[in-house]
Amino acid sequence: MRLGLYGGSFNPIHIGHLLIAEFVKEEFFLDEIRFIPTATPPHKRYDSILSADKRFHMIKLAVRGNPSFRVSDIEIKRGGISYTLDTLRQITGQLNKGDALFWFIGMDNLIDFPNWHQPEEILKLCKLIVFARKGFEVEDVEPHLREQVLFSEAPLIEISSSTIRERVKKGLSICYFVPEPVRKYIQKYRLYLDEQ
Repeated sequence: MRLGLYGGSFNPIHIGHLLIAEFVKEEFFLDEIRFIPTATPPHKRYDSILSADKRFHMIKLAVRGNPSFRVSDIEIKRGGISYTLDTLRQITGQLNKGDALFWFIGMDNLIDFPNWHQPEEILKLCKLIVFARKGFEVEDVEPHLREQVLFSEAPLIEISSSTIRERVKKGLSICYFVPEPVRKYIQKYRLYLDEQ
């Protein structure tokens, strides 16, 4: 099996995440994509992040109906700071011989990748698939790292979770930014209205 892993805060998940996952799945002939919401992200301010349970539930709503997409609570169950290496080690222990792991990251994260927790160990366990992010170019990546990753041709999707949260806070529509079941969930539970 060729398994794609898409980690992130998904605060909230949006159409951009889903389009990238679908494009990368087809581009690299992946059998399954697992969305992995962080318990506590190591690289982000997390005082305004929704509870892991709510983010997990929104991902479940977003991927419902796509047999290739799953959501994993592996980092939520583990708790604490979510290091990619810990997650990869745990998943690697569940794989069959011959299975291959691919971890999705944006170009912005690839540039910061040398500062991640044990980046060389991460590269031993999986292949990184890198997708475009506005304002970041391949030339910004260290040359030795460029040679160790796969670059996706997925189109640049200019939707961000922070934009969605800001729109909700201002009372603006998020229709078409997120799947409809996610929009209804955000509306029903009045999420993102009282961010700190």
